[in-house]
Amino acid sequence: MRALLEGPCLRSAEVVEAMSKDMNAPVTSMAVDGGMTVNNLMMQTQSDLIDAKIVRKQEKEITAMGAAIAAGI
Repeated sequence: MRALLEGPCLRSAEVVEAMSKDMNAPVTSMAVDGGMTVNNLMMQTQSDLIDAKIVRKQEKEITAMGAAIAAGI
């Protein structure tokens, strides 16, 4: 089970590392949303891997909200 949570964290850490190298600056915080962000172990793992603060959005499902707004328009 833990490996299922760590997999996306490791992939995200690779992307964040590449972004950090491209910017020549460290990433100090990461804003997250989506269903997986409610898992505290996953968010702590992500924070540890990228050595940055994780900031959860108040609205967990931003994508669904955007789709609903687009459908309403």
